[in-house]
Amino acid sequence: MSEDHSPSMDEKTVAVMQPYLFPYLGYFQLIQEADVFVFYDDVDFITRGWINRNRILINDEENIFTIPCSNASQNEKIKDVLIGGHWRPDKLLKKVRLTYSNADQFDAAFPTVKTIIEEAGDQISVFAEDSVRQVAEYLNLDVNFYRSSDLPVDQSFGRAERLIELTKHFGASTYVNMEGGKDLYDKSTFADQGITLHFLSPNLPEYEQYTAEDGTFHSGLSIIDVMMNVEPPKIREMLDTYQLQ
Repeated sequence: MSEDHSPSMDEKTVAVMQPYLFPYLGYFQLIQEADVFVFYDDVDFITRGWINRNRILINDEENIFTIPCSNASQNEKIKDVLIGGHWRPDKLLKKVRLTYSNADQFDAAFPTVKTIIEEAGDQISVFAEDSVRQVAEYLNLDVNFYRSSDLPVDQSFGRAERLIELTKHFGASTYVNMEGGKDLYDKSTFADQGITLHFLSPNLPEYEQYTAEDGTFHSGLSIIDVMMNVEPPKIREMLDTYQLQ
């Protein structure tokens, strides 16, 4: 998609989010709503967040997998945080394979997960971004991805002002944020700049989880769990169940 720098704004929608590692379904619902999705990689790293870890289901127990980072700190920008030298991609691949090898969609989904993990480089931001990009491709989502650090938008802007400028950069008229931003952003602030602000409330439909032995549904797990249990057309249907406010 070409960038539009003309004064009139078109109907494109922009979303901005920190890069998360194999994020949950709601993250991909935000992507589904956007024409342009910007990885917010030049803001502060979030310790004990979802940039370098996530959850899968093992023997009916939620299990957190974490990618070790050598300089993880809230004083570092996400793009500057490096994966630790003792990171063992083969161990994570083994965990995923042993957990889901008999799941309905393992044969279809595992090659994508395997490629993402094996191609992880030195930066956790790139690893996380790639997990999102390749899963979006697996699901055939129509969106254009960018990194905030690559865009000529001044980092000295305030929080809301920078999001407005990022939206304007793409000539878009709408910005969509997860509903957690209601306490941070005011619709009138965006409207004053010609931007419509929407808040997205994710919906996480239940699906049959191969590793849920007692039949209890575990919500909000990594997209890995969804991919291993649900075929892509059904996942795309699940992505359309969110609500906008």
